[in-house]
Amino acid sequence: MNAYRKINIHHVSARCILLLLFSIFLNACGAPTRTHFVDHNAMNQSLAIPVKNFITATNNHDTKAYLAQFTSDAEITDWGHHYQGAKGLLDWNTTDNIGVNATMKVISVNAIERDGLSGQAVQINVKSDKFNGCGLMQFYLEGNLIRRIVIEP
Repeated sequence: MNAYRKINIHHVSARCILLLLFSIFLNACGAPTRTHFVDHNAMNQSLAIPVKNFITATNNHDTKAYLAQFTSDAEITDWGHHYQGAKGLLDWNTTDNIGVNATMKVISVNAIERDGLSGQAVQINVKSDKFNGCGLMQFYLEGNLIRRIVIEP
Protein backbone atom coordinates (compact mmCIF):
# COMPACT_ATOMS: atom_id res chain seq x y z
CA MET A 1 0.00 0.00 0.00
CA ASN A 2 2.84 2.44 0.77
CA ALA A 3 4.49 1.80 -2.61
CA TYR A 4 1.19 2.58 -4.32
CA ARG A 5 0.89 5.88 -2.46
CA LYS A 6 4.46 6.87 -3.35
CA ILE A 7 3.83 6.24 -7.03
CA ASN A 8 0.64 8.31 -6.90
CA ILE A 9 2.39 11.12 -5.04
CA HIS A 10 5.18 11.22 -7.63
CA HIS A 11 2.66 11.02 -10.46
CA VAL A 12 0.62 13.87 -8.96
CA SER A 13 3.78 15.89 -8.33
CA ALA A 14 4.85 15.49 -11.95
CA ARG A 15 1.39 16.64 -13.09
CA CYS A 16 1.58 19.67 -10.81
CA ILE A 17 4.99 20.59 -12.17
CA LEU A 18 3.75 20.28 -15.76
CA LEU A 19 0.68 22.39 -14.99
CA LEU A 20 2.85 25.00 -13.29
CA LEU A 21 5.22 25.16 -16.27
CA PHE A 22 2.29 25.40 -18.68
CA SER A 23 0.78 28.20 -16.58
CA ILE A 24 4.08 30.10 -16.64
CA PHE A 25 4.25 29.69 -20.43
CA LEU A 26 0.70 31.00 -20.85
CA ASN A 27 1.44 34.00 -18.64
CA ALA A 28 4.61 34.76 -20.62
CA CYS A 29 2.75 34.54 -23.94
CA GLY A 30 -0.67 35.60 -22.72
CA ALA A 31 -3.17 38.00 -24.17
CA PRO A 32 -3.05 41.70 -23.36
CA THR A 33 -5.50 42.96 -20.79
CA ARG A 34 -6.76 45.99 -22.75
CA THR A 35 -7.93 44.10 -25.84
CA HIS A 36 -11.40 42.64 -26.25
CA PHE A 37 -11.20 39.20 -27.84
CA VAL A 38 -14.24 38.63 -30.02
CA ASP A 39 -13.69 35.01 -31.03
CA HIS A 40 -12.00 32.67 -28.57
CA ASN A 41 -11.93 29.74 -31.01
CA ALA A 42 -8.50 30.33 -32.55
CA MET A 43 -8.57 27.14 -34.60
CA ASN A 44 -11.45 28.49 -36.73
CA GLN A 45 -9.76 31.81 -37.53
CA SER A 46 -7.68 32.21 -40.66
CA LEU A 47 -5.23 35.03 -41.17
CA ALA A 48 -6.56 38.19 -42.79
CA ILE A 49 -4.86 38.89 -46.12
CA PRO A 50 -2.72 41.86 -44.96
CA VAL A 51 -1.64 39.96 -41.83
CA LYS A 52 -0.70 36.92 -43.90
CA ASN A 53 1.16 39.16 -46.37
CA PHE A 54 2.96 40.95 -43.50
CA ILE A 55 4.22 37.63 -42.10
CA THR A 56 5.18 36.36 -45.57
CA ALA A 57 7.07 39.61 -46.32
CA THR A 58 8.89 39.35 -42.99
CA ASN A 59 9.83 35.71 -43.56
CA ASN A 60 11.02 36.52 -47.12
CA HIS A 61 12.88 39.64 -45.88
CA ASP A 62 10.99 41.71 -48.46
CA THR A 63 10.79 45.31 -47.23
CA LYS A 64 8.80 46.51 -50.26
CA ALA A 65 6.09 43.87 -49.67
CA TYR A 66 6.17 44.65 -45.92
CA LEU A 67 5.49 48.37 -46.52
CA ALA A 68 2.70 47.60 -49.01
CA GLN A 69 0.57 46.09 -46.20
CA PHE A 70 0.09 49.39 -44.30
CA THR A 71 -2.12 52.46 -44.56
CA SER A 72 -0.22 55.73 -45.12
CA ASP A 73 -0.78 56.78 -41.48
CA ALA A 74 -0.18 53.35 -39.95
CA GLU A 75 1.45 53.03 -36.55
CA ILE A 76 3.28 50.41 -34.54
CA THR A 77 3.51 50.39 -30.76
CA ASP A 78 6.12 47.89 -29.59
CA TRP A 79 6.54 47.61 -25.81
CA GLY A 80 5.79 51.31 -25.37
CA HIS A 81 7.92 52.52 -28.31
CA HIS A 82 5.77 54.29 -30.89
CA TYR A 83 6.44 54.38 -34.65
CA GLN A 84 4.17 56.17 -37.13
CA GLY A 85 3.98 56.75 -40.87
CA ALA A 86 6.37 55.51 -43.53
CA LYS A 87 9.51 56.59 -41.66
CA GLY A 88 8.34 54.97 -38.43
CA LEU A 89 7.43 51.74 -40.21
CA LEU A 90 10.87 51.63 -41.82
CA ASP A 91 12.60 52.40 -38.52
CA TRP A 92 10.78 49.55 -36.73
CA ASN A 93 11.40 47.23 -39.66
CA THR A 94 15.13 47.97 -39.44
CA THR A 95 15.50 47.61 -35.67
CA ASP A 96 12.96 44.89 -34.87
CA ASN A 97 11.87 42.98 -37.96
CA ILE A 98 13.52 42.36 -41.33
CA GLY A 99 16.64 44.31 -40.30
CA VAL A 100 17.32 41.73 -37.57
CA ASN A 101 16.53 38.72 -39.78
CA ALA A 102 13.19 37.99 -38.12
CA THR A 103 11.08 35.02 -39.14
CA MET A 104 7.62 34.30 -37.78
CA LYS A 105 5.57 31.17 -37.30
CA VAL A 106 1.87 31.51 -36.44
CA ILE A 107 0.67 29.67 -33.34
CA SER A 108 -2.91 30.95 -33.06
CA VAL A 109 -5.25 33.67 -34.32
CA ASN A 110 -8.18 35.45 -32.63
CA ALA A 111 -10.47 38.23 -33.82
CA ILE A 112 -10.14 41.39 -31.69
CA GLU A 113 -11.52 44.92 -31.31
CA ARG A 114 -9.92 47.97 -29.73
CA ASP A 115 -10.54 51.70 -29.95
CA GLY A 116 -13.15 51.18 -32.68
CA LEU A 117 -10.82 49.11 -34.86
CA SER A 118 -11.19 45.40 -35.64
CA GLY A 119 -8.42 42.99 -36.41
CA GLN A 120 -6.57 39.91 -35.31
CA ALA A 121 -4.40 38.96 -32.37
CA VAL A 122 -1.76 36.58 -33.67
CA GLN A 123 0.30 34.49 -31.29
CA ILE A 124 3.63 33.96 -33.02
CA ASN A 125 6.97 32.33 -32.48
CA VAL A 126 9.69 34.75 -33.60
CA LYS A 127 13.31 33.96 -34.36
CA SER A 128 15.71 36.81 -35.05
CA ASP A 129 19.12 38.24 -34.22
CA LYS A 130 17.43 40.36 -31.53
CA PHE A 131 14.48 38.40 -30.12
CA ASN A 132 13.55 34.73 -29.97
CA GLY A 133 10.36 33.44 -28.44
CA CYS A 134 6.63 33.59 -28.22
CA GLY A 135 4.73 36.84 -28.53
CA LEU A 136 1.35 38.35 -29.32
CA MET A 137 1.03 40.80 -32.19
CA GLN A 138 -2.26 42.68 -32.47
CA PHE A 139 -3.08 43.75 -36.03
CA TYR A 140 -5.84 46.34 -36.49
CA LEU A 141 -7.12 46.64 -40.02
CA GLU A 142 -8.61 49.36 -42.17
CA GLY A 143 -10.01 47.75 -45.29
CA ASN A 144 -7.37 45.43 -46.68
CA LEU A 145 -4.47 47.21 -45.01
CA ILE A 146 -2.90 47.28 -41.55
CA ARG A 147 -3.73 50.49 -39.65
CA ARG A 148 -2.03 49.61 -36.36
CA ILE A 149 0.15 46.93 -34.80
CA VAL A 150 0.39 46.67 -31.03
CA ILE A 151 2.95 44.50 -29.24
CA GLU A 152 2.63 44.68 -25.46
CA PRO A 153 4.80 43.18 -22.74
